Amino acid sequence: MYSLSSLQLNSFREDDFVKINWKVRFKNPVFVVGKFIPFLVFAVQALLGIINVFYPIGYEITDAMANDVLQKLNIIMLALISLSAPIDDTTKGLSDSKKALRYNEPKDDSKYL
Repeated sequence: MYSLSSLQLNSFREDDFVKINWKVRFKNPVFVVGKFIPFLVFAVQALLGIINVFYPIGYEITDAMANDVLQKLNIIMLALISLSAPIDDTTKGLSDSKKALRYNEPKDDSKYL
């Protein structure tokens, strides 16, 4: 069993972060809707915040209206992320694979790669 004290950032190899099967993840609608789209929304929102732009072209809205829209958008995006967080993006459907359900600890793939 892993503990927080045994997981240190310097114990991870650089390869550990690049071996992600993005092609399979993007084929899973739960990943796209629950994780990728909210990520894009938050990224765009952050970039627009840096340059102090939010207002849609051709519309005049107040700061209070803009804040209200952003607050509702953030709640929706956080709900999507929260609901999709425990879902394995590389498995079809919403549950883990039968193999993963048998794990007692996270699988160490270092000896297989």
